[in-house]
Amino acid sequence: MSVEVKKEIQRNFFCLKQLSFRQCATRRRQGQQRAIEEMETAQRLDPGEPSVLPFLGYGYAVTGRRAEALKILQSLDEMEKRRYVSRIYRAYIYAGLGDKDKAFECLEKAYQERSDSLAWFRNEPESKSLQSDPRFAALMRKIGFTEP
Repeated sequence: MSVEVKKEIQRNFFCLKQLSFRQCATRRRQGQQRAIEEMETAQRLDPGEPSVLPFLGYGYAVTGRRAEALKILQSLDEMEKRRYVSRIYRAYIYAGLGDKDKAFECLEKAYQERSDSLAWFRNEPESKSLQSDPRFAALMRKIGFTEP
């Protein structure tokens, strides 16, 4: 991370993790576009941080910006060549794109990775489009939840 990025992060009182939680609250209060703007800011502040990308990609997907969502998937593929990137990140984006099969493929891989993010994903608004699919309940049972 460059010195300029570090200084920018210090000037902005939020950290990237807090921003992802703020993004969820913003989306509920002010709409998806404002949440996208916040995620774009976070991504500019630390372009090497993959945890922002699933939310940004999901936002692009559900607002009809399919090409940008697909570009985020490509970015995750590139990042994965240099560092660990959880498969669950892709599941968010595929859920937003409406590609349930690919979303569940990614969720299954996240399960195989033993990703603790699966526990959080079940309550995320981004998972809502998948919850009616029997595969969602089956996956939640596999990770130890009695109810999806």
